[in-house]
Amino acid sequence: MPKNRLSLLLIAVVLNLVSSQACKGTGPKNSMVRGLDGPSSTVQDQHAFVKVRDGTFTLNDHSFAFAGTNFSDLALSNAFSGDIQTAQVNGQTIFPQIDILMANYAKDGIKVLRLWSFACEGARTGVLGNPLIKQDRSLNDRTMPQLDYVIASAGRHGLKIILPLVNFEPEYCGMEWWVQNVLSASESGQNRLKWTCFDSKTMEALKIVPTNDCSSVQPKQSDSTVLTVATRELFYTDPEVTLAFQSHVKSLLSRTNIYTGRTYADEPAIMAIELANEPHTSDHYECLTTGIGIKTLEDCKREMPNPKLRGALVAEWLATTAAFVHANDRNHLVTSGEEGYRSSHQDPNCLTKNQWLHDGSKGVDFERNAAIPAIDFLTNHLYPDNWNVVMADLDWFNTCVIADRARIAKANNKPLILEESGFNNQAYSGKTSDYVKDRPYSMSRVYRYAVAAGYQGLMVWQATEMISSTEVAKRDSMTFPIVALQSNQLTYTAEGQVMVKAAECLSVFAGDLSRCVFLCATSVQVDSTGKGINPDGNICYRLAANASAPAFSATNQGTIITTSVAADQVGLASSTGGDTAGSTQTTADLYPLCPTGVVTNNGWGWTADKQLCQKSERTSAQLLSSGHCSCTAAP
Repeated sequence: MPKNRLSLLLIAVVLNLVSSQACKGTGPKNSMVRGLDGPSSTVQDQHAFVKVRDGTFTLNDHSFAFAGTNFSDLALSNAFSGDIQTAQVNGQTIFPQIDILMANYAKDGIKVLRLWSFACEGARTGVLGNPLIKQDRSLNDRTMPQLDYVIASAGRHGLKIILPLVNFEPEYCGMEWWVQNVLSASESGQNRLKWTCFDSKTMEALKIVPTNDCSSVQPKQSDSTVLTVATRELFYTDPEVTLAFQSHVKSLLSRTNIYTGRTYADEPAIMAIELANEPHTSDHYECLTTGIGIKTLEDCKREMPNPKLRGALVAEWLATTAAFVHANDRNHLVTSGEEGYRSSHQDPNCLTKNQWLHDGSKGVDFERNAAIPAIDFLTNHLYPDNWNVVMADLDWFNTCVIADRARIAKANNKPLILEESGFNNQAYSGKTSDYVKDRPYSMSRVYRYAVAAGYQGLMVWQATEMISSTEVAKRDSMTFPIVALQSNQLTYTAEGQVMVKAAECLSVFAGDLSRCVFLCATSVQVDSTGKGINPDGNICYRLAANASAPAFSATNQGTIITTSVAADQVGLASSTGGDTAGSTQTTADLYPLCPTGVVTNNGWGWTADKQLCQKSERTSAQLLSSGHCSCTAAP
């Protein structure tokens, strides 16, 4: 593997935390959630549909809390770094890369995968040479077999899939494509078509106009231009567009998978049908549309209509479309796919920062949508760095967003998942760079908040696998490629923090210690999140679970949490060397000796205050060669 790959197995963060959530006893029975050996998957699970019972996901009458990932392009022709590979077996086309990927995901403990079911011919951005949906709005029989295969392979490997139907943004197949494709096909449709004037830099909707002419609209900045685009929000309201889209949805649900012989509506590998990826509106659209050709974005920022009116447009579409999906698919859960924006907030402190999260300007209201009867579970997509929530405000973000949305879900007796979350691997202009060099810590902190609040699934954007020693599945700036190393080279704490042995850290990350996560010596003071600075100047973390981490139970025999005991930082004198301390250095400053009566596993155990302890002192060399255990979480 090339040494300069940023490769951290954050799946462990999700898996360990969600495993703990599953073990709290919610739901009919505790599911067997396993650690690094992969999830417990039976033939019965593979043929069963995920359900919701009394606010809890269930699978085969067991509670179903899960770790997951997005791989948006997996069913598309650009899924991998090269051309998609195929082979012929018994007269059928197979996709070996997809099988390898699914097997690796299952091994890593991934249970749920989310990917696009859309890619439209002629889409304005994200154009593909091999779309899934043709210009005439029919499914493309030449490319749909890849989506068929993804579903079939997921089912064979015990994974479940969330399948969004359309994108709000224009990429691949946005609402804009449907509006223009349908309404431009008839004179009456053309008369109903409206146009949005976008600033090319900020992509803000400056005005809505009745004709395809934004020449009178000025951009916000001198180096910007104004784009004229079909008004995508007509997707929510125009009856002809609605009928066309519903016809497509019905065709998709009734399609027979050529590999399983089942219709999509009868596929147990599909967990849920998602109405849209991030349904909302352009900023202040509900105001702009009351003054077409007159009101500007600045007018609407000043006007700010009644909060009770904000989000009604999207809510009505969600209710109608969810009911339509249920009428044509009796097996699958339905969810909205929204980010979690609200139109108000009951806590005044939550309106002091990042007001747009709670002022209704996004045209969607999480609380209103949570009450829609046909929506079976709720989603959040949380991106603190993209949203300019600085690291110092993460506790505020937890209270005002993460825990608040969980409160709303609980009030409606519906499960909530963190369906997307991630951090950029580089700084972007206008965005906070607080998280760039410490993404694992940032992710684990968000996940601990989510699990403590009661989220029942955590899905990173996005974890991709090495398909071979040289080929990685498609990546973007938020991707966490999974490193292709043996399990004894990567280790994890019971609270889900990722750690790498000193030697492997220097090798894999080419000596960039900012990409490595180390344990704090016992003498180091740490903050409330467990973060500190070791004497060698490296960021470190306290192993013990902090107050915000979920409670652990020693009685859950079905839960195995692979616990880190191996990272040897004692010999790290600089960012250029290896283990300089030699084999006689002891490790008592990192791990105390276990008190009498503590049950140990491979020489390791837990103290009453949840500190990892060792049965006897070991040298750093011994620690690096034999410092692993698979043991139940701290009591």
